[in-house]
Amino acid sequence: LKTGSYQVVLLVHYFGAAQVEVLNFVRRCKEFGVQVIEDCAHTLTGGLEAPLLGTFGDYSIFSVHKSTASKGGGFFLDFVGDLSNQPLPKEMKIDRSSLECLANTDVIEISKTRVQNYHEVAKVVSKFQAIEFFWPNGIKNAVPLNLPVILPEGSRAELYQALILRGISPTVLYHTLVHEIDANDFPEATSLSENILNFPTHQDIPKTLLPWYLTNLGEALHETYS
Repeated sequence: LKTGSYQVVLLVHYFGAAQVEVLNFVRRCKEFGVQVIEDCAHTLTGGLEAPLLGTFGDYSIFSVHKSTASKGGGFFLDFVGDLSNQPLPKEMKIDRSSLECLANTDVIEISKTRVQNYHEVAKVVSKFQAIEFFWPNGIKNAVPLNLPVILPEGSRAELYQALILRGISPTVLYHTLVHEIDANDFPEATSLSENILNFPTHQDIPKTLLPWYLTNLGEALHETYS
């Protein structure tokens, strides 16, 4: 930042929670005249209590379809005021069906359900010391997209298979890195991409199905790590 080589920083809130002290990070950027765009694609509300993700920087980007039943759509917040009045091409505007889906969705309620599911799944995962939480200090007031964990080296394929056989579909986000992130120059990022796994915490998991999910998750973890 001190070099003056940067005009803007994209601050990505991976999986819907902060990875840095956001307020201090943004303050530091502003000291050097660097604008901040918050990528909030993995959290629809930015949290359940203030301060919310997406309200610290100059701009923020949210996704609708990653948190709701819509097939597309997103929205952009401009806290500076220099882009809000700029016309968007038709192909870049949110489509009517996605907008209607968002308008008819109780985003606070689904956010609360996601957080509750996160904590329920976390209770099961916490019994296995070999597994590291992506957020070891908790999610605070965030609304995460799912529950990301870092698995022991080389064990992801075995656990993934054990989960699939039990009818649980985890996701592996960022398992393939862009060519610019070379393993020799970025060993920690490479290791993370090879050992991360994301457990479902979606709001559409029926309450009647949650006990089954937690039981089978525990069995798969026990089979893999005990």
